[in-house]
Amino acid sequence: MTPRAWGLGAATVLVAACSTRAGRPCQPEFLARQATTDARPWTVEVTYAAGGLVVQPADARYLYRLEACLEPDGRALHARWDSAAARLEIALPRSDRPRHGGAISVRRGGERRLRVELNPRRPLDLRLTIGAVGAQLRLGGLSLRRLEIQSNAAGFELRFDRPNPLVAEKIAIAANAAGFKARGLGFAHARTIVVDASLAGAELDFDGDWDGAPPETRVDVRTNLGGVTVRMPRRADLAVELRARAALGGVEAADLRPAGEAYRSANWSSAKRRVVIDARTALGGVVFRWVETDRANGDAPADASRRF
Repeated sequence: MTPRAWGLGAATVLVAACSTRAGRPCQPEFLARQATTDARPWTVEVTYAAGGLVVQPADARYLYRLEACLEPDGRALHARWDSAAARLEIALPRSDRPRHGGAISVRRGGERRLRVELNPRRPLDLRLTIGAVGAQLRLGGLSLRRLEIQSNAAGFELRFDRPNPLVAEKIAIAANAAGFKARGLGFAHARTIVVDASLAGAELDFDGDWDGAPPETRVDVRTNLGGVTVRMPRRADLAVELRARAALGGVEAADLRPAGEAYRSANWSSAKRRVVIDARTALGGVVFRWVETDRANGDAPADASRRF
């Protein structure tokens, strides 16, 4: 099936699907928009109900680039760009109801995969709402101001492998039904990180390049049916304060010293940057571990050229 588009003023709706006949691999469809000199912050909202999802930086020549592999039964991918509002909306909904004035009906079953690549240079507010999705969020190098992730039915991996050129004012993650892993959070340069893992645990790894991060990062983690594990690189210029409550689990705070109702690293008064962690669990424990490393950059960058 070839793409079809409807013009809606400043917006465009694109519907694309591809075939998997006789067991052949799905041949993806592509949609891209070239980058311009417009340097305004922009907002990207992705709603993806089921299937495989990858989000990562694009080649700087593109504002965005989409690669979709959808079952040939009429499921529609909606991509709407509003240049006046500097907003991109991408949706592969679960509902059969049409969206944005002309979508094809949505049916269940089949193969669904979507890759979203976004311009790394333009300041970005990114909002992701994902359902039964195997998601790989490779956000290193994006110029993130804010990041919001709502995961409703499956776990996912969030990874930063390159520095955020900006300070992210807030990263908010709500994982309602499954746990998640976050890697390289030192690269994110976030001022505030809020995690609500209602029915599962969370693993937070703060490895990365902390140069360019704000003087203080505040981390607020809440879980009900799982524990919290925090891994922090041991650096002379990075101090930690842990405030932990575990209703039915213990608190393991390796090499942190009691300080009132909290635990602090020995370099609290001298470090250039501080991380304040408030972790609360109901049916799990809180574990804090130092990671010994002689590298400022953490893990090697993921291969962004990998295809589906």
